[in-house]
This record gives sequence, C-alpha cells and structure tokens, in this order.
Amino acid sequence: MAGGAWMDGGTVRECGTTGINFWTNTGGRVSNSYIFASYNQFGADGEPADGGGADGISFAHCEDGLITRTIAFGNSDDGYDLWGSNNSRIEFSYAVGNGTLTGAPGLNHAALTAKGFTDEKIAAIWTFEESPLFTDAEKAALRLALHAGAVPNTAEAKHFDDLRQHFNEAEIVEIVASVALFGYLNRWNDTMATEMEDVPGRVAVRTIGSTGWTTGKHGPAS
Repeated sequence: MAGGAWMDGGTVRECGTTGINFWTNTGGRVSNSYIFASYNQFGADGEPADGGGADGISFAHCEDGLITRTIAFGNSDDGYDLWGSNNSRIEFSYAVGNGTLTGAPGLNHAALTAKGFTDEKIAAIWTFEESPLFTDAEKAALRLALHAGAVPNTAEAKHFDDLRQHFNEAEIVEIVASVALFGYLNRWNDTMATEMEDVPGRVAVRTIGSTGWTTGKHGPAS
C-alpha cells in the first residue's frame, strides 16, 4: 500500500506472506480495531515457523506511519515491523506469539530457563501460594491473574494493593493487559479448536501431563 493509505478495522488471517504491508508510504495508518488479528502467516517456503518475512503488520521505508489499537499474534516473523521507516510509531497495541524462540538472540528457551522459567516452576503454578519457587512479587501477579480470569471475575482492591508493593502503576496496567489478552486468546483457541504447536505441547506434557492433562481437541487433526 502506498500514498497515505488507511486501514480501519478488520481481521487478516492465513496469508502466504505479510498480513498487512505498507511500502514507501507517507502517513499510512492501521487503527481503531479492538482486535486486528494478523495470524498464522506463512513464510516464502510455506512453513509458518520459518518466518520468511511474514510479518503481521509491516511499515517498510515509510514516513509518519501509525499502528494503533491492534493485536498481532501467531505470525511466523515479526508481529510489527517498521524496517527502514522514519517518524513511525506503534501505540496501544500488543504483539504475542510471533516468530520462534529457537535460536533467537537474547531471548530463547535457554535464556528463559536461566531466568527462572523452569519445568518445576510451571508444574507448581497451581500451588504457587505455598510454593517456595515463586517470589512475593510473582505471587501477587499470579493471584491477580487467577482472580481476574475467574468467571465471574473475582479481582478486588486488595489484589491491586498487593501488586503495588512490588510494581508501579504502568507495570500493573501491563499485567492486567496481559491477563486480558490471554483471556481473549484462550476463548479464541478453545472455540476454534486451534491445534497446539509442538514446543508448548511438549512442555505441557512434560510439566503437567502427570495431572491427566492432554491436548484434547487441540491435538493434530485426524
């Protein structure tokens, strides 16, 4: 897209390349969408895990571009890409589950394990209140997530009081945003019976398989 194009609302899915691509555009905008879900994009070789430039939303070599109130998830490369752009910005938007951590610099499976995201910790998530594996800050965040994710919602002022002992207001907003986003993704994936990816499936079997957990309808299609 070029020449100050705007895209206002919509859903893009299962493209053979980048979901929304602005190229050498001035004043382009993607905006005002509760969910603008660019997901399951595929790289040039047709493999979703390989990237191949398959971004969710790309502003390449653009001027004064704006991406606002959007969500990009499950893309095989970047959720958002502003490569070569000037004075372009992303605001009030979330990117989750894009690309692959395998072999990624800085943030990868080994780095996450080193930072404490261990199998033992994942297995203990439902007993976090009594577990010595979690810090007080982590327990406060998990406590809020547990109550905010309940139906009906049982989050109370005391949960935020606990959070304020460890996090500032901006960090608390990010925690709530993450809880809300994954609540949406859980409902989407459960309704659509989305097939579980290999790595998270293996982690789940390894960490909580002993509880009787299975992929169920999220296993490979027969």
